[in-house]
Amino acid sequence: MTVTELISKFEALPQRQQEEVTEFVDFLATRHPVRPKPRVSAMGKYAHVQTSSEEFARRKSEEIDLEDRKR
Repeated sequence: MTVTELISKFEALPQRQQEEVTEFVDFLATRHPVRPKPRVSAMGKYAHVQTSSEEFARRKSEEIDLEDRKR
């Protein structure tokens, strides 16, 4: 359901039901506030990795060569 569809359905409700829905949404928002997840940068997440992307590509190429030789 899109937001537009939701708004249309909400607006079609009688006034009293709109008030009840609004109160319920307010209740949910105050009881369970939505908190954004903390962002983790790639630099911080992989700071312990001691290799460059070129080195990684070289190692992967070597692994592929080894697998091909086994066949």
